[in-house]
Amino acid sequence: MSRLLSLWLPFCLFSALPLTSTASAQISVYGTGAVARYGLKPVNSSTLSFKSGAPGFVVGAFYNFPIESRVTVGVDVRLAESPGAKGGMASAVALRVGFVPHHVPLRPYFEIGGGVLRTSTNAELVTDEVRPGTYTNGAAIFAFGLDIPVTLD
Repeated sequence: MSRLLSLWLPFCLFSALPLTSTASAQISVYGTGAVARYGLKPVNSSTLSFKSGAPGFVVGAFYNFPIESRVTVGVDVRLAESPGAKGGMASAVALRVGFVPHHVPLRPYFEIGGGVLRTSTNAELVTDEVRPGTYTNGAAIFAFGLDIPVTLD
């Protein structure tokens, strides 16, 4: 009897799926300009030594899971690059939570996640506590913003 029940239950659940409406997932890509400041923490100090701002860019993509709600949940993957001696690179993955209002095209969101960043120093950036070389470390990402759709639903 339990074997028959274990076969019957999935059949009932899957046969009910066509009766439900489906929500569509969303995949988006983005790019933007940015100015980044990378900080180095000397070994024998508790303060950060920041390099001056370096112009660069951010590219990424996010995927919103198919949920029938005004709240959206997804995953964001991004890469930030600031070339040159004052720049660096950061890559991150974040959980993205947004809200889709009824009659307003602006869609606020926030993100929380982590990743890796890398920066290097050269002769002009070296101090007594910061040695020349390439530094790689973990990073946290906290972001918020507004999505503006190109087409309205």
